[in-house]
Amino acid sequence: MKNTEIKELTTKELEERLEEEKNMLTRLRLNHIVSPLENPNKIKTTRRIIARLYTEMNKRKRLEFEDKQKPEKVEETEKVENEQKVEKVEEVEKVENEQKVEKEEPKE
Repeated sequence: MKNTEIKELTTKELEERLEEEKNMLTRLRLNHIVSPLENPNKIKTTRRIIARLYTEMNKRKRLEFEDKQKPEKVEETEKVENEQKVEKVEEVEKVENEQKVEKEEPKE
């Protein structure tokens, strides 16, 4: 099973295929213990397929988690940016007020 075939599967199909492959690996190992297999490389191939399936499942879970986290991060970033803007405006207003006061003082 190639990676392209794995990517085309739905999550449910991935889980089902993973269980099938695990069962097949167990059967292959038991059969190999009882009597040597004609092609023992099937065990290695099955292990690799299982690893590919796990990798794809974890990739999907990570993407799903990141998608859920994105809106919160965007909101936090916007909050911080707004707070920074407010602080800058307050600083500018403070400086302007100080300048007004300085201009008014020399008249005395």
